[in-house]
Amino acid sequence: MNLMQPFVSEKLILKNKLVYPPIRIKRATDGYANYFHLAHYMSFAVGQVGLIIMEECAVAADARLGSGALGLYDDDHTIMLRQIVGMLQHEGSKVAIQLNHAGNKSRLESGNIIQDINALTQADIIELFACYTSAAQRAALAGFDALEIMASHEFLISQFIDRRTNQRTDKYADPVIFLTELLTAVRTGWPEDKAVILRVGTRYCEEESILFTQNILHHINHLIDIVHISNGGSRMHGTNKGIAYQLDDTREIKKQFKKPVIVVGGIHDHQLADEILEHQYADLIAVGRGLLRNPNWFLEYLFKYDRKLIPRPYIRAFR
Repeated sequence: MNLMQPFVSEKLILKNKLVYPPIRIKRATDGYANYFHLAHYMSFAVGQVGLIIMEECAVAADARLGSGALGLYDDDHTIMLRQIVGMLQHEGSKVAIQLNHAGNKSRLESGNIIQDINALTQADIIELFACYTSAAQRAALAGFDALEIMASHEFLISQFIDRRTNQRTDKYADPVIFLTELLTAVRTGWPEDKAVILRVGTRYCEEESILFTQNILHHINHLIDIVHISNGGSRMHGTNKGIAYQLDDTREIKKQFKKPVIVVGGIHDHQLADEILEHQYADLIAVGRGLLRNPNWFLEYLFKYDRKLIPRPYIRAFR
């Protein structure tokens, strides 16, 4: 019954410990959300998910992974997002948005795509930080409860962290300096009383990779409130296979990082989710594919343990 227990931290309170992670759906037009996004995310709110993290949202037009990506680089992007957030919150869910810059993984057919982080000037990087600040300000205007900063899956921030891609000779050769300045910029545009989540990997170097991530988190601890461990399905950062395939890495991070940790990846079973929480391997459970297949995944869990929490319109399906 651990999954149904409330999650309480200094800057984020959730009705349970279930998270819907940011899964790309590629249905935006020019960065704008639409009624598909409303219906898509609303299904998880009706399914009583505690925290819904909306998919990656580009901080600039050229930062989009592709033409279907959401954006927060225009004030008008907040109009539909504000409506979606309000409706999800009305059902009792808290809502986060993931900010991202795709970098050279962008699939846009045109634009000023950043192909090589090592070619960026100091002025370019300052401009990049400003894009994150502005996007954070718009996210606050849209009413989001938390921000997630994407720093894994080989996107732009990840390339600054990874020893295999960051060949710079200036101060930004140090990922701690880059992340410190980036997160400080985000914080200037985001309310101090709301949480910042960092989605980060554990495969940024060939040896002692977990220790490498632990050291980074130690130095930026004061700038983040929750860490979300995800290596993604890429050549350098691991594969998306197996049951709870990122649990071992998450557990190791949890030992040293004293703030809440989200585990994601291959968690489909209610009992496994409970066991992870019971052993304190993680603080929150992110279920992606399981909720995509069945947005009422958590209602089935409640049917086992506390039917009173199933929304009244749906209770007849569980008798």
